[in-house]
Amino acid sequence: MINYKVREEREGAFLFDRRSGNAERLPEAQYLSLVTSPLLRKSKEWKFIKAKDRKALPTDCLAAPSRVYFELTRKCNLGCKACFNESSVPFENELSTNEVFEILNQLACAGTFEIRFTGGEPTTRNDFFKIICHAKKLGFYISMGTNGIYPPSKAGKIMDSGVDWFIVSLEGSEKVNDFIRGKGSYKKALKTLKLLSKKKKRIRINTVVGKHNIQELGFLAQLADLLGAETLNLIPLRPYGRAAKLLSEQMLSKQEFYEMIKSIEDLRRKHKVKFVTTIDLLNKENLSKQDGIVKKERTCAAGVEGAVISPIGDIYGCSYSPASDPSNSDKIGRNIFVAGNLRERRLMDLWLDHDRWAVFRELEKYKNAKCRSCGHYTHECVGSCPIMSYYQDKTLDSFDPYCFRDLMDGEKK
Repeated sequence: MINYKVREEREGAFLFDRRSGNAERLPEAQYLSLVTSPLLRKSKEWKFIKAKDRKALPTDCLAAPSRVYFELTRKCNLGCKACFNESSVPFENELSTNEVFEILNQLACAGTFEIRFTGGEPTTRNDFFKIICHAKKLGFYISMGTNGIYPPSKAGKIMDSGVDWFIVSLEGSEKVNDFIRGKGSYKKALKTLKLLSKKKKRIRINTVVGKHNIQELGFLAQLADLLGAETLNLIPLRPYGRAAKLLSEQMLSKQEFYEMIKSIEDLRRKHKVKFVTTIDLLNKENLSKQDGIVKKERTCAAGVEGAVISPIGDIYGCSYSPASDPSNSDKIGRNIFVAGNLRERRLMDLWLDHDRWAVFRELEKYKNAKCRSCGHYTHECVGSCPIMSYYQDKTLDSFDPYCFRDLMDGEKK
């Protein structure tokens, strides 16, 4: 079993520990001591991934994506109002089992550390267990974004399939959750969460936050503590997908978002669970220490440290982009954000094609100037998002409407 991966970078390397799900940046001297160790090179636990041409590696992204969000299907057994990609029925011509295997093989050769299977609901694929088994053999750390709604006959098998980290969506208490995710979904998801907790599985709770559930954070934090969940990930409601059609009036104002962030600071003192959210300017923990895999040292991980693969093989920086729907009439948006298709080009050929990722990598051009001059940028905040900007006004460097720095500065006067 591969437990350690050492991936060569333009300078130094990354050492990844599959058992903990953490990657550590190594300076050149430390990397050379590992790569020249006869004992480690003979060990079946260690895998060394070297670049074909190290000097040709780009300076504005990693040698390979460290984490890949792999959307196995758009099929879903729920129809959540907040769904950013409107999952419901599968796309026509979704990747076959063998095509999924081939992409996973390429990712393993490239040196990707973590595969996060998402959807839709990834467990609805008939070959789900075969895919997990193959990914495990390749030495990936496996996480899964899931709604936690499983048939009783499959629930135990899913939990013991080899997934290392379960990221379960829950929007609050029963009434609030079921308003967003459908009647009965709360009880079913909670049953899954309790079973995962009993099995000592690593758990994260994902919550899309808007006016409808901003008062639920204390409840969710208490539940997370009871379950032993490691993190509570609060995702601000964005005008994407189904949410744009059904929940646009539920988006928080900048003032409301600021009040939410202040309330999180109070909850941090009361609860064990770790809170994760965006534009968390009050949290003084450096971004590079908040995630075991992607470090967000210069900007968001999209297209720089990570990527998304769609159920039909498209590869792009972030799930929220217009790239996610091949039937989208917005061809300009897809052209901007889709790097290519893995049925047509190999993964590393696309990853190293700078022009196809420019919107995420050319920060001087696509990162808002206010962000680049802000003291919080690269420390507590990754700065403006080209995807959010594109949805707002079809530009790529607009200021994020949730940013509350001016409110903070106003309080200091």
